[in-house]
Amino acid sequence: MNALDELIVRVKRGDTAAARTLRSLYKRMLHYDVPETAMSRKIFAVLYRGHDLFVGVRELVAGKLLYEPMARARFAQVGSNLRMSSLPYVRGHAQVT
Repeated sequence: MNALDELIVRVKRGDTAAARTLRSLYKRMLHYDVPETAMSRKIFAVLYRGHDLFVGVRELVAGKLLYEPMARARFAQVGSNLRMSSLPYVRGHAQVT
């Protein structure tokens, strides 16, 4: 068992005062929520939209610069309107058209 596993077991058992303190802090953290106010809702709405935009742009760039060229190199024939946001799983000597 590695050191992290041993620490987790000690905290779960509450063998020492430090372990009991860590367990107590962990339980408090599980029940903590960011206070919901009009300002926090606006802030997190902007963060949500920003995250959504980031993921969309990342998928577009990865598709254009990585996935689509890889698919064109691996597949026997690919149409001109190929759009990919991830690679399909193809194993073996298959010929994909």
